[in-house]
Amino acid sequence: MHEFLTLCGYEPHELESEAARVQRALSMVGLTGGDLARGKTRIRTFFDVELAGVRKMLGVILRDFTNTVLLRGGGDTKVVFSFMAPGCQVLGSALRTNYEHLAWIDPNYTFLVVLGSVFGKAAPILEAAEKLWLRAGGVGHCGNVKCAVGLLALDILPKPDLAVTSGFLARQAPKPSDFSRSGTADTRLLRRLLAGQRTRGVP
Repeated sequence: MHEFLTLCGYEPHELESEAARVQRALSMVGLTGGDLARGKTRIRTFFDVELAGVRKMLGVILRDFTNTVLLRGGGDTKVVFSFMAPGCQVLGSALRTNYEHLAWIDPNYTFLVVLGSVFGKAAPILEAAEKLWLRAGGVGHCGNVKCAVGLLALDILPKPDLAVTSGFLARQAPKPSDFSRSGTADTRLLRRLLAGQRTRGVP
């Protein structure tokens, strides 16, 4: 784990305190020690980690991933899910400044980088969305929309107390937020998908 965190730009004094948090977050989404080894190989292959800026970028994304996943045990923290809504960062900053127990998350890019680019495990998230609502072969739903639906459907994200979205970037964007109200979460399905086991109804 320390080697993985170092590749992601964590400083030596952070390794001990952050290793347990990152390990817990990875375990909560079904990733194993084998996946961690694969992730290190993929980082060295696809990211120019000789550059400190690249390592720091990965660290920022991994921290966001870890903090977001661990919100599932966050007690009284209220979660706001911002989805493809330009300008909402200002609103999020204002709310977080004035409210202690509030998390403002915009997880799609973060999770596509960590689960997809780093670990090569984004496909189960997209397949979960296709299995439930966003069928393949009909409307050309983008990966960002599918990621939002899949993350919520598989209970990787905490169900938001408030969803903020818009149609500025895509007219489809507001619609998937409604799916967060349905009770379709199944972490057992997620673990089976990440393990590469075929599941009825999922290609």
